[in-house]
Amino acid sequence: MASYPDHPIFKSNVFHTEEFLNFAASVREIHETASNDPYYEIVEQAIPAVAEKLRLVATQQADILRSNQRLERKVTSLEREVHSLRQLSWRVTMDIRPDGQELVQVHQLAHQGSPHAASPAPAVAPAVVPEVLNRAPLTPPVAVAAARGERAP
Repeated sequence: MASYPDHPIFKSNVFHTEEFLNFAASVREIHETASNDPYYEIVEQAIPAVAEKLRLVATQQADILRSNQRLERKVTSLEREVHSLRQLSWRVTMDIRPDGQELVQVHQLAHQGSPHAASPAPAVAPAVVPEVLNRAPLTPPVAVAAARGERAP
């Protein structure tokens, strides 16, 4: 635009918006910064392949920085989730019936001071659902004796 200010295309309203003018200023600034670096100019003139590699490394470095920032945000989010989970506890009760079925109840407890606690003392969560698991009948005395290396009663 600066090289051909009288060209008809640059008379369009698009090139006079604040958004485009900001964009053009940032492009000029980047170009001037790159052009004013004597080391970069010497390398580019002497060894174009090395100059291209330097541009590639700079691009990769910017990508790595963005990836690192995304990872830091994810880690922070995970730390918050872990902290939230550490504030909870669970109580599991299991009743074994004579027919071999197990009745398992899981209660979520909220620790004192956590956002989930309704009172200073741990409270049982309202959604406690018993679950019946069908498994093979257990013979506890035999299993205990075998674990101790004894003969079953």
